[in-house]
Amino acid sequence: MDKQGNSKGGTEKDGVVGGRCYGCHTQCAMRVHLENGRVVHVEGETSFRNKGALCPKGLASVYKLYAPDRLNYPMKRTRAKGDPDPGWVRISWEEALDTIAERLKEIRKKYGARSIAFGQGTGRFSNELCSRMKNCIGSPNVIHPGHMCRGPMASSTCLTVGHHLRADFDNSECMVFWGRNEAWAHPAFNTPHIIENLMDRGAGLIVVDPRFEHPLAHKADVYLPVRPGTDGALMLSWINVILEESLFDEDFLKNHTNAAFLVRTDTGGLLLESDSGQNGRKNGFLPFPECIEDRSNRPECLVWDAKSNSAKPADEAGVDPELFGTFTVNGIKCRTALDLLREEALKYTPEKAAEICWTGSAEKIYKAARMFAKSRSACLDAGSFGIQGLEGGHTNTFQTLRAMLCLDAVTGNINRLGGDLGSPNWKWITGEWSRKGGFRTMTPWGAPDDETAVILEGPHPHEPAMNEYPMQPGLPSMIDCFKAMKTGEPYPIKAYVMVQGNPLGGWCEDQATVREGLTALDFLVDMDLHLTPTGHLADIILPAGLGPFERGEHPIIKPLYDRRSDEYFYIELGKRLAPDWWPWKNEADYWESRRRMDEENRSQATNAGFEIQRGMPAPDLDYFKQTDQKIGKPVGFPTPTGRVEIFSQIARQHNIDPIPNYVEPAQSPLKHDKADRGETGIKYPLVLTTGARLPVYYHSEHRSSPYQRALFPHPQMEVHPQTAESSGLKSGDWAWIETKTGRIRMKVKASPGVMPGVVSMKHGWWQGCPQLGLPGYGWDGSNANLLCAGDEHDPALGVPAVRSQCCRIYPAEKEPYSWEAPYYGSGIPESCGGEETEVKS
Repeated sequence: MDKQGNSKGGTEKDGVVGGRCYGCHTQCAMRVHLENGRVVHVEGETSFRNKGALCPKGLASVYKLYAPDRLNYPMKRTRAKGDPDPGWVRISWEEALDTIAERLKEIRKKYGARSIAFGQGTGRFSNELCSRMKNCIGSPNVIHPGHMCRGPMASSTCLTVGHHLRADFDNSECMVFWGRNEAWAHPAFNTPHIIENLMDRGAGLIVVDPRFEHPLAHKADVYLPVRPGTDGALMLSWINVILEESLFDEDFLKNHTNAAFLVRTDTGGLLLESDSGQNGRKNGFLPFPECIEDRSNRPECLVWDAKSNSAKPADEAGVDPELFGTFTVNGIKCRTALDLLREEALKYTPEKAAEICWTGSAEKIYKAARMFAKSRSACLDAGSFGIQGLEGGHTNTFQTLRAMLCLDAVTGNINRLGGDLGSPNWKWITGEWSRKGGFRTMTPWGAPDDETAVILEGPHPHEPAMNEYPMQPGLPSMIDCFKAMKTGEPYPIKAYVMVQGNPLGGWCEDQATVREGLTALDFLVDMDLHLTPTGHLADIILPAGLGPFERGEHPIIKPLYDRRSDEYFYIELGKRLAPDWWPWKNEADYWESRRRMDEENRSQATNAGFEIQRGMPAPDLDYFKQTDQKIGKPVGFPTPTGRVEIFSQIARQHNIDPIPNYVEPAQSPLKHDKADRGETGIKYPLVLTTGARLPVYYHSEHRSSPYQRALFPHPQMEVHPQTAESSGLKSGDWAWIETKTGRIRMKVKASPGVMPGVVSMKHGWWQGCPQLGLPGYGWDGSNANLLCAGDEHDPALGVPAVRSQCCRIYPAEKEPYSWEAPYYGSGIPESCGGEETEVKS
């Protein structure tokens, strides 16, 4: 076992080796027990962050390795896509790879490179290779769930702060879980530390969630229910209290944010030194990434200096900037950025927010805001992987996330121990950083990583993705891609190569359109652990290996049957499509090249004076306070202004409001139009939120495991008993949930822990569990994404309204139909079971 808890080999026959669970993104360390080369047991590794804990996903991973419904061999379709039996025929990997390469070349020649799309699910962990593949073939389109997962938070955080942030639960004096259920989302990884902080250190706890069934809600000092989609108004009410009661961190705001920067009232832009009538530099803001690469190119922004009662450059020594007020400079009327934020926040007093957000209590809002601001440190986990209720679920997501980041900024909880911590790539601090490859990653702003650019390299210049949204450049409008598969507009997408993703049943709004698009494709490839609703429409099916056992940097055993790793697939296909850009001999060579790159990075960082923590260079948290010796000014943050941006310069450059604001969700019970009113009243009176996580599953995975399915056997919606009764329902009933987009069936759980008027449900139900006699429900039986509209999105990020829609519920005469034939029926040839075989080299 190495220092990171990984197995060093791949051929151990007996004993215990280290590994990392692949059940979700956190990769909890575990000990893997082997007997005669077979994995027989796993347990948590006590020396790592999970402290020996594993959640059900990790504990059941041995079953998943040997599960009878795993895909074991490559197969090709022999019947039309409309046939219920695809007529799968087993083929070799060589035939599969050659066929895929030939078809993609034909389609590229006929329709152009942009007619081919690549995609993944949650990644684990070959995202860079997926992007490299599309960059090498020349396509701008990578279709994956980033638009409703990590992408929105990453984009919003990086353009505001310049790098990612993670909550410092271990040292926090006040932990806020806002639309985030960390105890269930990553139960083994963070829950022990959260509970220790609560019990041993007496940390404060605030939970903001529409569900009191949140496992930490009953432990909270303040629990605030919130109507889904109104979080932005609630955040602005906290900012209101903090600013009006002077609970803000004055030093951080003045010296490390652009809160005091003057904003012109005529143009809405920041006031520059060249606007003041003085002999200041004439340069303005450069486009990204040039605006953050060279700190000497930052234009001089002005503040109002309280000492001289005049406008001064923000970085001039001895300046004491005013944080609030209106000032005139050279005939130009200006206000401070913080004054503009205050104006927006004043619209949302706690009393007003309580009315909008259905919290029921303005006093609880005051208490929560004061507790957060007065704590010596507080963390919102802004910028993390999954602010589930906020980052990927509302049509006002961008400004909601911006308001959350501003909450961190006004209280000085960015890079404060116990707050939300992060740092850019060390090369940016030294001035060596340069962005490569254009806007081709999920995190297009800031300077979070430089080495990844090497993996993303390709021979083609950047081309905008299909109908991309301004704050997520490089990521296409997902639903428009599926529409283009059918209609050919704005240009055709004819081929789609998906690796361990399931857009039909697992993610993406407007599932009927998704299915129409997938069915219309000339060529669809699906590589996965199981045959999914997406795979049922594929032309080629490929069996994926399961980490950490069959794949990863240090696989523990050789892949069973004819399964292969994601890395193997990308490398071998890459050699056939663009051999000059896929230099690795095999996946082992690829991992070795990454190891060498990481080692070189660590060596260079050490020589430059940076510490190494958890195997990575770790710049000091106060890096932004240090002086850049080349220009004699603070290093600052990797943003256009060099500060945490209350006023977002990048947003303004893309015609997005640079100051956080609040607008009602596209579907709202406060603005029903005539089309939503029937003879008996409002047609869709309830608010639907989807996507709440369980510790048993991860998105649409794991429901075929009897160990996990036994813990949560049925698709279920939760409603308040009053809501259930008024709809003619009770616990245990099967019910229809209907929106303007579609309807599905789920079981009812009546619980007082859910806000009245709200329907809360889980997504990802498609897979059956024959061992327990529990069915799957296909792509449209209990698929929450079938309810999500495809015509309503956040204008900045393209986020669909998957967690704030209007719906109605009513009794269903029976449960959803069973979906079993595609992977238990005659479609799978008998040769796809049988003895385990070693992978041939």
